[in-house]
Amino acid sequence: LTWSGNGSNNQRLPHGLGKKPALVIAKRRDAAQSWGVWTQYLGANSKELQLESTSAQQNSSNAWYQSGMTTDFVGMGSDRNHSSSTNVAYVWADVEGMQKFGAYEGNGNNNGAFIYTGFRPRLVFIKNIDASQHWVTHDSARETFNPMDTPIDWDDSYAEYTSSARAIDFLSNGFKCRTSDGEINSSQTFIYGAWADVPFKYNNTF
Repeated sequence: LTWSGNGSNNQRLPHGLGKKPALVIAKRRDAAQSWGVWTQYLGANSKELQLESTSAQQNSSNAWYQSGMTTDFVGMGSDRNHSSSTNVAYVWADVEGMQKFGAYEGNGNNNGAFIYTGFRPRLVFIKNIDASQHWVTHDSARETFNPMDTPIDWDDSYAEYTSSARAIDFLSNGFKCRTSDGEINSSQTFIYGAWADVPFKYNNTF
């Protein structure tokens, strides 16, 4: 979506997805601003993540209009809707067998949390929302067998790296953490997004 900001704290933008958004990433285009990230698993209107930051969910007084996130609209607060600004937002909804966005509680154990997606992932991102940790991203284009232990971090400029502390397995119906590390499986809350490798429901998509 692109739109001109009107400065209101309850701007509603039609998205055409036919279901409530599960993940929204937004940024002002005509001035410096962080990439704001919203999911329904964050605290409230005043909470957001930032794509280029390791920070936990943080306060931004009027980042989003949470009750405006509906089957028809994306809700923007004034912090993401400055008067006369030009803006862009990328909006995703869950699609069975193709893409899924959610949250899970880590168990702090090397026999880590299992997250059901309903498909074998092609790409997974994970972010700890309770602590300052990286946006850890795995994909089966680069990592062709389990354990997946060579992530790329969205929030930093360094190259891919190999680390058993970031290891996960891609399974036929989801993914499983293989570490107790705070990046992906400490006893805290994490959000994730996953796109399917060979979607069960839309097997001609890729």
